[in-house]
Amino acid sequence: MCLDRRFSDIWRVAWSLALCGGIAFGLAGAAIVPMYLATGEMIRHIGGGAAVIGHAHIPWENFNLIQLKLNEAAGIVIRPTWIAIVGSPYVGSLGVIGTLLAGIYFRRVAQFPRMLVLAFGAIALYGLLSGFGTNLGLAYLNFHVPFINRIREAGRYLVLFVIGVSFLSGFGYSLLPRIWENYRNSRNLRLLIAPALMALAMTGIILWELAQMHPLQRLTGCWMLALAPLLFILGRFSKVPRCKFLTLAGVLVSVAAMVIPVRGISVSQSAFDKPTNLLSHRVLQRIVTETDVRDWRIDFRDSVFDNKFWGMNASYYGIKSFYNQLTPQPYAQFEFMLLGSVPHLRAMMGARYVLCGPAESPTDANTKQMLEIEGYKLYENANPMNRFTLVHQVEGSAPNVAGFVEIIQTGFNYHSEAYVTPRDLESVRKFLGNQPMSARPEDVITNVINQPNRSYSRVESNAASLLILNEWFTAAWKVRVNGVSQAALRVNQWQVGALLPAGKNDVEFEYQPTLFRALMILNRTTVVLILGFLILRWYRNRSVARSNPA
Repeated sequence: MCLDRRFSDIWRVAWSLALCGGIAFGLAGAAIVPMYLATGEMIRHIGGGAAVIGHAHIPWENFNLIQLKLNEAAGIVIRPTWIAIVGSPYVGSLGVIGTLLAGIYFRRVAQFPRMLVLAFGAIALYGLLSGFGTNLGLAYLNFHVPFINRIREAGRYLVLFVIGVSFLSGFGYSLLPRIWENYRNSRNLRLLIAPALMALAMTGIILWELAQMHPLQRLTGCWMLALAPLLFILGRFSKVPRCKFLTLAGVLVSVAAMVIPVRGISVSQSAFDKPTNLLSHRVLQRIVTETDVRDWRIDFRDSVFDNKFWGMNASYYGIKSFYNQLTPQPYAQFEFMLLGSVPHLRAMMGARYVLCGPAESPTDANTKQMLEIEGYKLYENANPMNRFTLVHQVEGSAPNVAGFVEIIQTGFNYHSEAYVTPRDLESVRKFLGNQPMSARPEDVITNVINQPNRSYSRVESNAASLLILNEWFTAAWKVRVNGVSQAALRVNQWQVGALLPAGKNDVEFEYQPTLFRALMILNRTTVVLILGFLILRWYRNRSVARSNPA
């Protein structure tokens, strides 16, 4: 019996350590691993007008560009507006008091909750110290730690601090009913000293907040505070059992709403209601209702309103463009975004429409005007490339972006021929035959599934062909022809291609990042294992209870 109990204790400790370690690694990994994966073949803005490509190291001066100052530490508890930093560490008095409760009554909780408190406490402390960067010295260590040294700006570690404190404060407040129950059983006033002092501190903070408010805001704050006693009285004298719990939650919410100062962007600072931004939305709404732009891409040429803002606004209406304000983003797409003055390039990538500002005109000369909306003119390209195109001839190879730009500036018929990489040139030419055809091939493409990340098509042709998917090329695109996998080809520098023999073929393109899927499988497996351990533990405890009835 003694050995069984000792084994059970060892099992409980090991299980607690494993789960806490998994939680700590998961929280840290949530902030680190996705960011690290995203940097491969991408360009990342790192502040100060600088950028890194791929897995290049962040320079020391950019690594500590934005960090928490020692004189800003009071903003963690008092006012979030005192800290102008991404990943604000503000947790307020509610967070601090809840965390203190978890620390004060740490020794009175069971072993497993104690391990959770230690794990989240370590996460919170590490995030806070790292947020100070060079001011407390932890940046000198983080700069040399793999994965962690990919996080730009020390202030972004504060996310871990807020996560840790959120758990600890919630755990601390969950102990209050137990503390009150212990007091009722023992009538020991010392149990209420710490909660009373914290309630007094909370009252002082509330009064201080009221004193800092504008008279109109102060009136609103008083009404919010009045809700707490009203809800308490309602719950105290209500005969509905569940009403007491609901009113208690209402009391906490009303107090929290009063204590936590709102940090937001004033209307005067927002760019949404600026005349140019509102004008862009009116223009885009007209375009959506009067064209089939959602099936194509659109190009923007405007010197008044930035093309990146046009692109972001267009995304709200389901319109695809070439512009965004994201970091990180694939370097190839970023590079393409800067090639707006190259003729025919946007049309090759599926831009059927071009929207020009009052002082701008289309790059391609063979466009025709369709609409004019409040000074903006919408043009239609004559020969845009569809999402799927079948060609039977490879004209040559494009070694890099600069080489392909020279090719397309001179002009080539991208509807009937293509350029591939030098590595694939000979094999593709051999497959296609690459001889002038005596008759025009009879090509039929039927789209069965046509989604952004997956397509399934039935293609019929009397000659070997190259099917081009007009999406950004990446190795994550997987190709299956008649159920057999083949390597995706880089076509025309940015597009995806697949080789098809003559006859009928079923072709599937699917965006399927291998590492991402592997990590998702690992995530699901971990969840299943944790649930299995919890069920096993519940079953063991139930078996012990049955074998040792009271």
